[in-house]
Amino acid sequence: MILARKEQDNLRFNNNNLLERNNDVKAEIDALNSHCNVLQGQNKDLNIELERFVQTDEQIRATLNRRDRVLTLRELTEAEIARSAFEVARTSPIRRRWLIKLSLIKVVVRYLSRKIFQAYSFNLEFIIIF
Repeated sequence: MILARKEQDNLRFNNNNLLERNNDVKAEIDALNSHCNVLQGQNKDLNIELERFVQTDEQIRATLNRRDRVLTLRELTEAEIARSAFEVARTSPIRRRWLIKLSLIKVVVRYLSRKIFQAYSFNLEFIIIF
């Protein structure tokens, strides 16, 4: 009988120890779930910030692409004007002198405007890099 009581006491003690361990494990699981919720919230915030960054990047790329298109159209237009001026100069001797002066002025203005734009673009690229 004494052995049975001792065995029962040992079993109760072991049972209490296992219940305490179980409660500790449940508390740890709850803490990990809470931490997972915090991480999910941070992940959501980071995804929103990343999406904003991507949109800003796309806007900057679109702006730069528009500048390239404008420059291309400007060059095409200038080439067409030069071709047209050449045709007029070729067919009209009176306008020939006037067109030569005008074309020289345009060449100088075009050269200066490109240099100014290149300096501005370099400064813009420098700012974007840093």
